[in-house]
Amino acid sequence: MKIKVKDIMCFTKFNIVMLSYFSALIGYLFSHETFSGFSVSNFLLFSVGFILLAAGSCALNQVQEVELDASMRRTSLRPIPAGKISWIFGFRLSLALLCLGLFFLSVISVKASLLGMATVFMYNGLYTMWFKPKLAFAAIPGAIPGAMPVVIGYCAYEKASLFSADILYLFLIMFLWQMPHFWALALRYREDYKKGGVPVLPIKFGDHFTKYQIGLYMFAYLSLAVLSPLFVQTRFFYLVLVIPCVLLMLLEFFRFFLSDVYSYWFKFFMKVNLSLLIFLVVPLLDKILGNILRSYQLF
Repeated sequence: MKIKVKDIMCFTKFNIVMLSYFSALIGYLFSHETFSGFSVSNFLLFSVGFILLAAGSCALNQVQEVELDASMRRTSLRPIPAGKISWIFGFRLSLALLCLGLFFLSVISVKASLLGMATVFMYNGLYTMWFKPKLAFAAIPGAIPGAMPVVIGYCAYEKASLFSADILYLFLIMFLWQMPHFWALALRYREDYKKGGVPVLPIKFGDHFTKYQIGLYMFAYLSLAVLSPLFVQTRFFYLVLVIPCVLLMLLEFFRFFLSDVYSYWFKFFMKVNLSLLIFLVVPLLDKILGNILRSYQLF
């Protein structure tokens, strides 16, 4: 069987891996009080280790869910159900990627490696095998491993403390973002999930209830963004980016709530994702700005 590079990228969910790496990178950079002690070698080891670990976890997820993927139109063309990659090859590749990823992370930080191992257990173990096939609200416990990349990145810097206001904010903002993100997808693809026997909110409780749940988590998510000065340094970028973004997302949610699911879900979905980018990057930019101002004794 000849395996193409694009099949491997699909099998390891390259886009999701890159999104996870981006959040882990934010955590890694955020953990440095200053960049005078920044180590290029440690950064490269962290990057390679995390990407391999995330790719292995995503690949193992496809190995675990091959029957589910085959039953859903949206996922039926993934490499294993489409016959482009054999199940046994996929299983071996996923384990190899996981082991290599954990090894590279352990070289620079045992703490990051252990957190990575715990994340794989939560995602591939608890969420994939138990929460997702049984619970309508599986997205909530599933959001914990989904928010862990930023924590792994933060703790990859050995001098960083796991118990800090910075990491609490970064974790919570990623945690709360995932419910509007996933439930918007569940609304759009509920028929696929129904075929696969996955009890997502729209199937169990209907579209209107799901929109209300999205609203609850959207307000919590946006409130945390507004209250970010309680957790992280905020200055110029907070005022010019975060506050306008929060107001815009409130408007977008009400448009989404009042609209037909199919006509507006994608705009809402993409803007929710863009807001996460802003809420993660802005505190880092303000932290860098603060360090620059202090270095020139301007603040």
